[in-house]
Formats: sequence, C-alpha cells, structure tokens
Amino acid sequence: MKTLVKVGLMSVVLLAAVPFLTGRENAPSLPTAHAHPPNSEPERGVQKTAGAALLRATQVKNADPLEKSGPALPACSPSDAPETADCIPLDPHTGQPFTVGQMARFSQIRLDCRAKGLCGAHNRALPSVLSPEEAARRKRLRERVEELAQKLTQREASPDELDEYFTHVNQANHHKKQVLTYLCLEEEGALDELEHEHDEIPLDLENMSPALREAHEEIERAEAIIYLQHRIQMRNAGFAVDGENPESADAAQAYETARVRLLTEGS
Repeated sequence: MKTLVKVGLMSVVLLAAVPFLTGRENAPSLPTAHAHPPNSEPERGVQKTAGAALLRATQVKNADPLEKSGPALPACSPSDAPETADCIPLDPHTGQPFTVGQMARFSQIRLDCRAKGLCGAHNRALPSVLSPEEAARRKRLRERVEELAQKLTQREASPDELDEYFTHVNQANHHKKQVLTYLCLEEEGALDELEHEHDEIPLDLENMSPALREAHEEIERAEAIIYLQHRIQMRNAGFAVDGENPESADAAQAYETARVRLLTEGS
C-alpha cells in the first residue's frame, strides 16, 4: 500500500493554540453570550453530526435493491418503552426505521471490519438489530451518560464520574474512527492488502470521496472538542493537567476559546 500522510483537524487546531495552552500569552476575551456551559447542546450536537456523517459515508453508489424496502422486523419504540421482540433501530434524523438494505450494509461492514482487525468486538458505531435485552442495556447506558452530563453541567461530578463520562464519549468516537478507516480502505480497494497485525493506518485525505472526507472532518472535530472539554472540566474540578497550574485563568480561558472556535468553524 502506498505511503500516505495523515492530516487531522485536531492537530492543526491544537498547534495553533499552543501559545494559549502553555499560558505564555493572555487568551483573548470571550463574550459571555458565546461561552457554552460544559456538555451543553453544542458538544452533544457535534458528536451527533459526526455519527450522521459516518452513516452517510456507509452508503455505496450501487445501492442494494433492498435499499428502499421496508424493515423485515418491527421498528424499535421511539419512546424508549421496553421492547418485547427483536427490533430495528430508528434513524435519528428521519424518525423512520433503517431499511433492510441499510441494515444489511451495516452488518457487512461490521463483520468485515472485525475480521480485518480494524474494529473491536464491541464496536457500536453502526446500528444493529436489537434484542429486548440489548435495547434495555443501551437505554440504561444512555440514561447514565445523560446523568453524568447533567452533573458536569452543574459542576457536581466527582473525579471518577469525570473519568466515566469522558471514557464513554472517547470510546464512542474511537469506534467511529475504526469504521471510517475501514470505509476509506474499502474505497481505495486496499482491504485485501491489509495485514491483520497493523498499527494506526494513515488516511489518504487528498483522494478521499466527499462523503468520507466530511465524516473524517466531523469525527476529528468531535475528538478535538472532547479533548478540550475534558481538560476544561479537570481544571474546573481543581486538578492539574499535564503539570499545568489548574488555577491558571489564562490557560482555562484559552481552552474555552479554542473549544468555542472549534464549535463555530464551518457551522
């Protein structure tokens, strides 16, 4: 496989913010109206945007003839009511269940991605048929994450709860990156050349299709915002971050400025 160069939005933004992150410069003032509270809708929104972009990128040009067919199983309840049978999850952007063709494509990607060693066994980036037990487990997880997000918003989260929340959101974004790598190699026709033992695989951004490039940019953007938000939360809780002074107002303001800049770029 040819040698490629990986370029990430996260690294570009963080390099640009180095003078502020080290506290050597005073961060520019940020109007209060643009300072979003921790884990408010913008943070959640950018994660949803990354997920939606990834789902769009899974669709191939020559769509499966079943693509427009209805689901073979009942749709999962839109109200989180307990499920009594296996069900097909709803597309959060249309409110309709995913089609047979879409579910078949998700399953094919998931199985092959695991077989190639690109995705872990517990990767949940793509929708799958849910048993009543799995639907209940995911509901409990969603409720727990929402509870943690609320505690972060109110600055009531303990150190363990901080770790629990950011472990979850980082894992979810990492799962998206695994699937994206698979899709990029599939597009290049390079999956058969892939060795099962491999390090992180660079992506060919220059020749990437628009749908994959959009998914890559949104996933990188979400990763950068999660990273910055975690550091802000650690400072708010009074913990040192990489040896920096947790009480440094300039450093905290610099991270907040960089986070809001990421949220507003390209929006």
